[in-house]
Amino acid sequence: MSDEKSTQLPKSLIRNLFTALMVFGILLYVGWIITASIINEKVIIFDLGLYSITILMILMGMTGRYLYGLKMAKGPSQD
Repeated sequence: MSDEKSTQLPKSLIRNLFTALMVFGILLYVGWIITASIINEKVIIFDLGLYSITILMILMGMTGRYLYGLKMAKGPSQD
């Protein structure tokens, strides 16, 4: 069998990707609400499709940061 090499991403990059996922979810929601409000000339706070996408992005980012923090607190594994 061939030797499998695994590359380790920098810890800061992984944390920043989870943070970026949360930030992009918030920016998508705010940007879409502002754009839709300007186009329709009325304030639209809740759009189910938009809300479902952005809440998933935000929750996935928060969960990823939390679980990655737990992994780093436990210490690097030998897998």
